[in-house]
Amino acid sequence: ISTLAVDAAGTLSPVGAPLSVPGSATGAAIDPLGRVLVVTSGGGVTVFAIDPLSGALNPAPASFVVPAGAGPSVVAMDPSGRFV
Repeated sequence: ISTLAVDAAGTLSPVGAPLSVPGSATGAAIDPLGRVLVVTSGGGVTVFAIDPLSGALNPAPASFVVPAGAGPSVVAMDPSGRFV
């Protein structure tokens, strides 16, 4: 998972180092307040906290791994941000 900043001219630049998830990422959703990124993959669900100043991603303890072949493929966030 890579985080990119966009400047006024539309130029992209990396924010921090890329982060990995178990397996390949298949879906992603950001909560309505922009605090959390939830990523689904063949290996489970990974949660990242989003730094409000830099936009950098930090792994959150709420992630979990599922057995091979049972991974989720999509994710959706409730408009209130309380439910995934």
